[in-house]
Amino acid sequence: ADSWVGIIYDKFVLILTFISVLVAVAQTVEHDYHDEIGVFAVELCLDVFFVLEVALRIWSCPSKSHFFFSAFNCIDVVSLIPAGCRTVLCIRNWQASHKLYDVPEVILAVMPSVRLLKMLRRFKS
Repeated sequence: ADSWVGIIYDKFVLILTFISVLVAVAQTVEHDYHDEIGVFAVELCLDVFFVLEVALRIWSCPSKSHFFFSAFNCIDVVSLIPAGCRTVLCIRNWQASHKLYDVPEVILAVMPSVRLLKMLRRFKS
């Protein structure tokens, strides 16, 4: 990320990751005033962005096996698992009872932690 475009992209992804952490944390708090469908739409858009970002990085990497030997890349891939589980469960719950967030608390609790791990990539060591 030496070019100005790369620097802007890194900052953009850092901000999106931070927003996704805030949204995930907000879902663990019980309150009556939040719009479940709106929050779900924001989470889904963020999840789609992160899936596309990882997919493009895998696709553009010259060595797929080398890609998975990077701890940061593995964190990015693993972070998609709870997001996918949450999305599938939310859609299934909506179809059954018109409630989105009847998902196990463990998934809601894991999301902010995994997203915070994604942020490690953006900081220089």
